[in-house]
Amino acid sequence: MKRKLTFVILLLIMAGLNSSCSDENLDYEDIIFEKNPTSLEGTWHLMKVSAGVSGIQEYNPGDITITFNESKNTITTKANKGEHADFLNNGTYHYTTSTKKYRYYTYQWVEGEASVINIDIEDNMHKWTIEYIYRINDGGLVFDGGIANDGPGYYFKKQLSNAK
Repeated sequence: MKRKLTFVILLLIMAGLNSSCSDENLDYEDIIFEKNPTSLEGTWHLMKVSAGVSGIQEYNPGDITITFNESKNTITTKANKGEHADFLNNGTYHYTTSTKKYRYYTYQWVEGEASVINIDIEDNMHKWTIEYIYRINDGGLVFDGGIANDGPGYYFKKQLSNAK
C-alpha cells in the first residue's frame, strides 16, 4: 500500500511539473532565426553588446528580447537577464524612425545618410528620447550609439519561429 501511495504521489508531482510549462518557458535552443530580415516588425533577440572599454557582453537567445509592432510604433522589451540600457528594461516604448544626413571624420570627412530610431523613455519623474543609428544587414539588426567612438552597439537576431 505504501508503494502504491508513493507511486501515485510521484505521478502527481511529475504531472504538475509537466503542466507548469508554457509559451513563456520556450526552449530557446529551438529558435530559428531569419537569415535576411528586411523589416523591424517581429521579435529580436539581443546577441551581444559592445561598449568601448567595457568590452563585449554576449547573450543567449531569450535573455533579452525586443518586439517591434510597426503599426503601433511600439517596442516591447523583455529582459530575462539583467538590464543593460534604458530601452532594454522590461516595458513598452514608443519609437519613430527617420533618415538623417550625417558627417564624421575618419582620416577624411565622410558624408551620407543613416536610418535613425528614436525611442521615447518615461519614468515617474522624467521623459527623454534615445537616438540610435540602426541598420538591418548581415542577418541582424544593429543599434549604433556611436560604436566608432566607444559608444554602445547592440546586436540582435530576428526570430523566425520556434521549432517546437
